[in-house]
Amino acid sequence: MNFPARACLDRATVGVFNGNLLIVIDVREPRTFHLGLDDTDRPKGGCTTHLASFFVEELLSVGVEFVDFPNLIRLNPDVPWKTRGNGAVALRFKSTLNADEILDLLKPLLEDYTRGADERTNPGLVIFEGELPPKDLRDFSERALHTVIRMEEAEKLLENSKLGSLHWGD
Repeated sequence: MNFPARACLDRATVGVFNGNLLIVIDVREPRTFHLGLDDTDRPKGGCTTHLASFFVEELLSVGVEFVDFPNLIRLNPDVPWKTRGNGAVALRFKSTLNADEILDLLKPLLEDYTRGADERTNPGLVIFEGELPPKDLRDFSERALHTVIRMEEAEKLLENSKLGSLHWGD
């Protein structure tokens, strides 16, 4: 089986086992992921875009390939319980990791960044695997730009979808 040299170098782990050179190549095909991050800021500090920059660094360290620039998503500015600007961040990338591995990688960053935040900070991280998110998720996202969406509706969407998520608070 022939592999392009570049692909082998990108996905190879080299080591020594019983005095022999051992090369392990990850042959999993990269898959596309859409990741959304929101509500990690605090009234007197922190910023969702700042945390997203740490996510980008962490994801790059494990070899993901970004397929788009990070997107700043301005959500409904009239939400009365927003902490500050009410902006979310979307990241789109390809990875050989699965969604659970990506969440496990990013969870400590999310926890550390939001530790000690006030009660109005309710962080959420959602990940979808696939080229194009389903219509119900796209519709939900569009409505979040202009209306107030109740937490129960977001929880129902998570339950009825193939989304991975980390979230706490209300």
